[in-house]
Amino acid sequence: MITDFIPNPDFLVSPAARAAVEPLGQEVIDLAEKLAPYRLGYLEKSISGEWVEEGGKQVFRVTATDFKGDWQEFGTENQAAQPFLGPAAMQIVGNLH
Repeated sequence: MITDFIPNPDFLVSPAARAAVEPLGQEVIDLAEKLAPYRLGYLEKSISGEWVEEGGKQVFRVTATDFKGDWQEFGTENQAAQPFLGPAAMQIVGNLH
């Protein structure tokens, strides 16, 4: 499960810009950990963030590596969705536009 967010793609070109955006990424991670459905804690512990270059742009990517992350975020045929990454990103970053 991956959620990319870029508050302003043209802004992310300098170390100062990265320093301004990275705390927002950490806020998304912290909130996603709180929103993640908890059973044994594997999903919440698998949430992390990193900078990646994609298509010539710097992107801060928040990822849940637990294999059940997609099932929780989007649901399955037998299980209702319990989204945690999307709502966390929208709550923290969605208001920046």
